[in-house]
Amino acid sequence: MTANIFQGFIITINGIFGVFIVLGILAFFMWLLGVISKKEQIQGYEVREEDTERIFSEKEIIAIISAIQHFKAFYETGVREVKTSENWRKYARIEQVR
Repeated sequence: MTANIFQGFIITINGIFGVFIVLGILAFFMWLLGVISKKEQIQGYEVREEDTERIFSEKEIIAIISAIQHFKAFYETGVREVKTSENWRKYARIEQVR
């Protein structure tokens, strides 16, 4: 009886280590793809993200656009509810998952 429990324990430990080794290899390849994909090519020249100066982030740009839409809808037309398109909803869901 104890031999079966010991054998089951060894198999469980081997399975756990196998899963974490595979996850580690997968994480390494994802990191490597992220490093490779950071390089962008614009008209034949390599531009790295650290070389470019960004004035606003994507979230700030979205906030600015939303504020402009709200201002226009509320003060110019009197409409108090701004309906977003389906693409904005998809983007918001993707951002919530991150």
